[in-house]
Amino acid sequence: MRAGRRIIVTVDEFEKIEEQIEEGRLTPDLLAFWRGVFTAFPWFVMAFAGLYTLEERRRDYWHPLFGSVTGIKVSFLTPGAARQLITQPSPDFDIDYDEDAIAEIIALTGGQPFLIQLICHTLVTRYNQQTFEEGRECEQRFRLADVEDVINAPEFYRDGDAYFSGVWRQAERGGAEGRPAILRALAPHPGGLSLDDLAQRAGLTCDQAREALRTLIDHDIIVEREGTYRYTVELMRRWVAGRL
Repeated sequence: MRAGRRIIVTVDEFEKIEEQIEEGRLTPDLLAFWRGVFTAFPWFVMAFAGLYTLEERRRDYWHPLFGSVTGIKVSFLTPGAARQLITQPSPDFDIDYDEDAIAEIIALTGGQPFLIQLICHTLVTRYNQQTFEEGRECEQRFRLADVEDVINAPEFYRDGDAYFSGVWRQAERGGAEGRPAILRALAPHPGGLSLDDLAQRAGLTCDQAREALRTLIDHDIIVEREGTYRYTVELMRRWVAGRL
């Protein structure tokens, strides 16, 4: 370490590096260079974040990194952490929530932090508009009806398109082998489907469906409970269902 400190460089959407290499704008030697730097200098740390794990990018030019990195899966928030993000986004936040409104936000998002923040930000923006621009007397409390109004507004899915489209593109890429078919088949069924029903509705064999589900589960898009498969994020299911 330099004077007891480390330098941490974060690289978001690291899959863009692969795109740049494929387009000839970057050389694969860059990855070998990075490995050499953070192997030689322990105080220099690089953190790569993206939709895919390094193990899923098994092209030759990623191999120099495999021996020198540690994969850390970042998943959704626990119900307790989601509640804290909803009710205490900042120390001076002074708007309350009804319990059923909090429960609905967690149920709709499955703890996905971007979507939690999108709902809550939209609620606060709507409250400020009604209070300060329209001059209404509004209680400093969000109720279940407020949450429903926000998520049913046409602009909600427009504002959240970066997440929804990103998840869909992730399912399509890399030799999808039935993943989009699984998502389409499951979208009309909020209660989920068994493997046999899902495979039949998606036009896949059980083995094909099982393999597609493995990747979807690894990426927190689908969850399996007691033999039933359903969307991890209810809002994602609704987005797909609206496109059928």
